[in-house]
Amino acid sequence: MLKYILQEMKVGDQKFMYNLLEEYVKTNLSVTVLTLKPFNEYFKIYNSNNLKTYIVIIKEENAGFVHITKEGEIGYYLEKKYEGKGIASRAVKEMLHLNPMERYYSVVNIKNIRSSELVEGLGFLPKGITYEKISNN
Repeated sequence: MLKYILQEMKVGDQKFMYNLLEEYVKTNLSVTVLTLKPFNEYFKIYNSNNLKTYIVIIKEENAGFVHITKEGEIGYYLEKKYEGKGIASRAVKEMLHLNPMERYYSVVNIKNIRSSELVEGLGFLPKGITYEKISNN
């Protein structure tokens, strides 16, 4: 089992986070981030949302990040080489422990099987389905 540490995000971590999000948006698995705004604009909005963000560090290298909103929505992103090793699950579980709330939720693309398995493994229950229609206008 790979050891990791969670460290609160610092301004210097933003470039790493943005690069990771750029790669994730290309997968077409994101539900909440459909297009990525330019770096400065993205972090202006991100920082105004009052998120609690933690960088996942493995062997002194940034491996991903997890975050939680004040409403209890969670998000998690890992470098591909660390996926499927249980790291995201453990990091989210630790983040929930650090940020106790009555209710948490996650918005997951139905095609993202790993993400569904992660939240269900942490005790989240499916609640609904979001439908999307993209028009050419």
